[in-house]
Amino acid sequence: MNIPATENGSVNGNQLFPIFLKLEQLTVLIVGGGKIGLEKLSAILKNSPATQVTLVSTVISPEVKAAAVDYPNVHLLERPYQTDDLTGHDLVIAATNDRLISEKIKKEAKEKKILANVADTPDLCDFYLGSIVKKGDLKIAISTNGKSPTLAKRMREFFEGSLPDDTQELLDNLKDIRTRIQGDFNEKLTMLNELTSSFLSEQEEQSRSLRQVINFHPDRIAELNHKYAPLTPAERIQELYRDFDAEKVLFTSSFAANSIFLLHLFVTQTESRQAVHFIDTTYHFKETLAYKKRLAQVYNLNVIDVKPDVWKNKFTREYELWKRDADLCCKVNKTEPMEEASQQYEVWVSGLMRSQNDHRKNLQVFEEKNGMIRFYPILDVTEAQRDAYIEENHLPLHPLLYDGYGSIGCTHCTVRGQGREGRWSGLDKTECGLHI
Repeated sequence: MNIPATENGSVNGNQLFPIFLKLEQLTVLIVGGGKIGLEKLSAILKNSPATQVTLVSTVISPEVKAAAVDYPNVHLLERPYQTDDLTGHDLVIAATNDRLISEKIKKEAKEKKILANVADTPDLCDFYLGSIVKKGDLKIAISTNGKSPTLAKRMREFFEGSLPDDTQELLDNLKDIRTRIQGDFNEKLTMLNELTSSFLSEQEEQSRSLRQVINFHPDRIAELNHKYAPLTPAERIQELYRDFDAEKVLFTSSFAANSIFLLHLFVTQTESRQAVHFIDTTYHFKETLAYKKRLAQVYNLNVIDVKPDVWKNKFTREYELWKRDADLCCKVNKTEPMEEASQQYEVWVSGLMRSQNDHRKNLQVFEEKNGMIRFYPILDVTEAQRDAYIEENHLPLHPLLYDGYGSIGCTHCTVRGQGREGRWSGLDKTECGLHI
């Protein structure tokens, strides 16, 4: 293997090799009881609180003493450093402002084959204490090769703010998933790579938001809302096809509780020419599938089923993922397949209403979401207006409405209840992710 080198033979770039030490199985000596010593001690205790630490210093600050008070594994020696202090330790950290003492510690540590870190003195260091990002069991070490601890700190703050709070739950789920996947190492690796790729799609979604940027400019969205807000739902649908090419309009329906309202509007305004996309999660009630079939026949609908990847869907079923991670189950079976199916469209039509939940009550008729224009033509329609329209036009309702289901989704995440209260009952979850 060829390693790139400069003209004088030195190797380019940061040559540090990152490793993660089981510090709780090692012993660490810290020399210095001031601000730097506190910083090093705090870093160790934050990441490996069971580490055996001896801290020796002529003067130990009250802050260091306070930091160590709850850790019986931290031993404080308020006296000058002695060579014998190195005995029995695996690592030493010189946290003093005295260059001579630091050089002495480094020299004596090398003689005893003990690795040393000398604070703020890269040329005397055998190792660095990197800036650590920590979310549950996930740790990311950041190194600037000793050149800018401040930048490393800022990077840590950035990553800690970006990583979700439920990272530990995700890691626990992935551990269980890994143990259940059958096959050899390569097969397991392939499946886990495919599954986890969906967790990291947010940046891809952000990148896709740049497509057709002229349509998504805030002024463009504001203009559309100003134009469409005074219109009736039927007028909005008519106007939609004046502002957008028909082949660029994506219309989805869940064929659920009150879907017939928006479906009938589109049937009458487009003479059934608008295709209807239906997300077939494989978990729908049999009544929903029968209802979909019936409406397709009555209104001559061109229904296009959108389905999840077979193996991912099979895994959610075998693992009963909805019980362990409902958000991930929705992502695999609903949002992921729709993200792929939506790529060729500019505007996505769906039947959200402000009265349905707190998230939806703040929406506008047009929104920009993940790189697409979202169009909610019945957003400001009241439930009373909707019900009156359904009754006046003698529209067929979903049969489960008569059985106490106010909102209807997948079988394992839907129970009887008013409005959307029967969706994801007992969970702090109100949306599947398609409209967030």
